[in-house]
Amino acid sequence: TNTGLLRAAATVLPSGTTFEIADINLPLFNEDIENPLPESVAKFRKQVQEADALLFASPENNYSVSAALKNAIDWASRPPNVWNGKAAAITSSGGGAGGVRSHYHLRQSGVY
Repeated sequence: TNTGLLRAAATVLPSGTTFEIADINLPLFNEDIENPLPESVAKFRKQVQEADALLFASPENNYSVSAALKNAIDWASRPPNVWNGKAAAITSSGGGAGGVRSHYHLRQSGVY
């Protein structure tokens, strides 16, 4: 699974490195509930903002990333954009193309 890939990545990090798997079970993005931010969204944005680097692990759904990940991307890109300047890597598990199309779409989502 993709969460399994994240857990495996955590086992090979240099000593002293911290690793967190963010909870992206967030409410659907909606400008009407943006002020104040829902608590789960504020926590997620803080995690992204404090991270030195990011590792995305997402299944491929209909040639794209999961709806939950796209929703998290939308929440974190709101001003101020907490993705800005972050180093990132992408991985996924699965058969067939192995998520390559979702990787492509995720890279496109990062260019705004």
